[in-house]
Amino acid sequence: MNAIRKPHNLITEYWDDMEFFLAEAEKVEKWRVETDAPIFPKRYIRHCILSAFLFLEAFINGEYFEQMNFADGIKDLKPIQKRDMETMIIKTSFDIKWSIWIADFMEQSKPNLQNDVPYKNLLKLKSWRNQLTHFKLHELFIVAHEIQTISNAREARKFSREAIKWYYDKTNFEVPEWIKRDIIN
Repeated sequence: MNAIRKPHNLITEYWDDMEFFLAEAEKVEKWRVETDAPIFPKRYIRHCILSAFLFLEAFINGEYFEQMNFADGIKDLKPIQKRDMETMIIKTSFDIKWSIWIADFMEQSKPNLQNDVPYKNLLKLKSWRNQLTHFKLHELFIVAHEIQTISNAREARKFSREAIKWYYDKTNFEVPEWIKRDIIN
């Protein structure tokens, strides 16, 4: 039997990182509960949440490349086309990538996706990422304490799965075998 392998790229590495960090966070959580430790390392929780966000950012950028027929690379583009494409990827916000781009990929005209629960969860994940990376040091400890919980790490994984399933449900694109097996199973 031939196993369907994941493509080896940054998208799948972020997914694998998220899975690894969540598994490690679960081990620490189990130890914390068993030992009744008041203080415990939250590194794995933080890395799980951040990896979930990075996975979704890389995924939607990859889908943009795929839909714009850049899957084979951009070497044949003219310099101005490369600059326009880079601007589109870099300067487009996470929110727009997950709403406007998906609406553009869909066959129906301009649906409003912002009221869908998976989209709202994406914004929550983005908020966690922003709070973990953009706060001033004196605020970070308080903010991080509220975000870095095992339940939020689990939610980050759940949000990632829901977002991918939602993406394929909305676009009606064929779901790759590794995504069926590893993500939305």
